[in-house]
Amino acid sequence: MADFLCKDAIAALAEHRGSGADEAIVVATMTSILWINQASPSPLNISCVPLMGGASALGLGLALAQPDRKVVVLDGDGSLLMQLGSLVSIAGAGPKNLMHVVFNNGVWFENMVNLPVPGTGQTDYAAIASAAGFPVTHRFDGVRGWTEALPDLLATDGPIFVELVVTPESHNVWNHNAPQPDLPEAQFTRMGNEGRRMRETLLS
Repeated sequence: MADFLCKDAIAALAEHRGSGADEAIVVATMTSILWINQASPSPLNISCVPLMGGASALGLGLALAQPDRKVVVLDGDGSLLMQLGSLVSIAGAGPKNLMHVVFNNGVWFENMVNLPVPGTGQTDYAAIASAAGFPVTHRFDGVRGWTEALPDLLATDGPIFVELVVTPESHNVWNHNAPQPDLPEAQFTRMGNEGRRMRETLLS
């Protein structure tokens, strides 16, 4: 895989996200939750947890409900495989304000257990999205190409699908010397709490 990390891609996105009435809504799942909240904390961030696989459908709903605001979904390859049919739903609905970004890192639970995702190295998610009916699809394997394309991508009518082929991090993978920590209760109420915060911000 390319030497291209999820956190670098999200840092680039944060610089082009916009502000005020032009600030994009960001739906994040898995590893991208950590990086978007570090690079661009905002009441317009919503974490798709513990609904693994639901980011694409959640993003579609938000894009349809907020047609005047850009919506960016930060998804994972393993998560998308859990709800692959959502690509057809998104293409059929045709929200012009939606950009669906999928991090193709080849693993589930990056930097935790790094379980291999089926089809790694063989699956072209951008090609799948194109076949599902997305009018605009792209595939990048380096931060430079992604960063240079971002302004035009965010200004282009969608729905847009972007596959980013990234390198999974592995320095904190759980093992017998570093076992899985208990998940805090807040992790299970997080999406609802953030959703209510987002609604208040959009209505203010």
